[in-house]
Amino acid sequence: MARLRYIGLFARNIKDAYSVIRELRRLKVPFVLLGDGDKVPRHVRAVIGCGGAMEGVSGGRWVEYGGDPRRAALRALSLATGKLEFGEVIVGVDPGKRAGIATIADGELIEAYAVPCESLQRELLEILGVYPASKILFRIGTGMPMVDWMEGFALACSRSGNASVQFVDEGGEKPPTGFMRKGIGKDAKSAVSIALSGGITSRSRRAPASRRQGRPRPGASSL
Repeated sequence: MARLRYIGLFARNIKDAYSVIRELRRLKVPFVLLGDGDKVPRHVRAVIGCGGAMEGVSGGRWVEYGGDPRRAALRALSLATGKLEFGEVIVGVDPGKRAGIATIADGELIEAYAVPCESLQRELLEILGVYPASKILFRIGTGMPMVDWMEGFALACSRSGNASVQFVDEGGEKPPTGFMRKGIGKDAKSAVSIALSGGITSRSRRAPASRRQGRPRPGASSL
């Protein structure tokens, strides 16, 4: 189960702060509003600044809002773990009329939601662009046909230098309790299962022996 991490929000610019608040609520990240003269509580691990610097906050915990609330929130979450970026982000995709998407960063569920199939390409490209990570792996269920844009997306991942695409069998297993989140729909839950397929070494689940020893796993192919 992911450990609760609080994010501080320095809200000098109210309009920008509202945008970040909506994103933090969407991600279900607890946060604390801060103003001029406030001290950062000890349980706050990183601070997003909307409207200027905040006295007493070091650069290692500070994220300046640059107009993209999702990017700012994700950067703050990575800083809250003590790192400038996540080590590995795995994105599970459950294809269909409503495509489920789930992102797991360093073994913790960050997002789980669904989008219309016609919005899937744009959404995956956005994830590729906004997630601060050393490595991003897109695991796509085999129910996804090889649509025209998929080859271009795989090429974009290759050119990024830190991303790759893998097609995996859709086993239909229920996600472990540590990766469940209240209120997510069926498609999003399936995407979580796809992201976890093949094994993730985390507090909740260990990779299968075949993967740890480097042997190929049947039913998976990479681009």
